[in-house]
Amino acid sequence: MNIDPKTGNIELEKGKLIIRPDVNRDEFVASSLGESARPIVQNNQYATYSVTFNIGTSLFCASLVFESQKLHSVQVKKINPGTTWSNWSEAEELEHKSEHDRLLFSLLGTPPYKFVWGEIVSMYDPRSGSANINIQYRKSR
Repeated sequence: MNIDPKTGNIELEKGKLIIRPDVNRDEFVASSLGESARPIVQNNQYATYSVTFNIGTSLFCASLVFESQKLHSVQVKKINPGTTWSNWSEAEELEHKSEHDRLLFSLLGTPPYKFVWGEIVSMYDPRSGSANINIQYRKSR
């Protein structure tokens, strides 16, 4: 995975699976990445699509959130196939948060990660029991 700090483009896998901040929903759905995406939420205002990809031997998921036609945000998280609520652990999610932190540091250096096009935050939400990298795009792009 790579994130271009100048443009906000996200390259999920080397040379392919590129997400641009200016991609609209219709363009994404018609793309090769969109064709492999799984729709999660679809209503009048929002649509969320999920794609999986690898970083080394680890499996990750990227969820693209569109507000109407505009890309609003991308959430990236490490996933462990087979994890369910019955075998979920907070310690494992906190380890994922640490891995996310190390990944961002290797890509972008020391936080905070604030750019002309948006902001990136690594976070753990105890209410949802989930750690993720949140890439938030500015509305005025």
